[in-house]
Amino acid sequence: MQNQIRDQALALAAVFQAALLVDRLANTGAVPNENLKALVRSLFEFDPQSTEEVFGGEQDYRFGLSLGINALKDIFIRKRRGPKYGDAVTYVIGLLHLENVLRNNKTMLDLLGTRLRAVQQQMPAEGFTDDSTLAAIASSYQETLSTLKFRIQVRGDARFLRDPEVANKVRAALLAGVRAALLWHQVGGRRWQLPFYRKRIVEALQTLA
Repeated sequence: MQNQIRDQALALAAVFQAALLVDRLANTGAVPNENLKALVRSLFEFDPQSTEEVFGGEQDYRFGLSLGINALKDIFIRKRRGPKYGDAVTYVIGLLHLENVLRNNKTMLDLLGTRLRAVQQQMPAEGFTDDSTLAAIASSYQETLSTLKFRIQVRGDARFLRDPEVANKVRAALLAGVRAALLWHQVGGRRWQLPFYRKRIVEALQTLA
């Protein structure tokens, strides 16, 4: 059971990190490359053997998902919330909702898988955060999740939100956040559990970093 809770904590940390990156991109136009890379690479792990492998293995996720892990520790252990995570928490709720819609739309889920495999085949040597890769991921998001009635409304500085490269990173982070939410559900994560499993989640978080 504890291993399952640990997997859930790791996947939820990735959801939070996606939300944090969206918030930072919208307000500053920049995020640490390794934190974005950790999420983007998860989109191309089609047959992982473990939750850790989705994010590059234990060595990589401890660094790559550090923002999300620390955010969960702030919320679940240090009990710090407030304006620091205001918009990010709103995005997390939106990502979990989008995951639920996508999970029940097999046609869209299959289309996304097909699109991402095509992106992977065209990926340049520079890898996951190359501009062309991010643009292709953003296009996949626009052609699928952006067509749904429910959309995540990103708030921030219009100068950054109008920048095509920033917009591509925002959409890539959103898609990775939905993928992490799918993973969270696959390993048994449910929203109703969060208040009741707080102690177990706290224990799991202590092992993540």
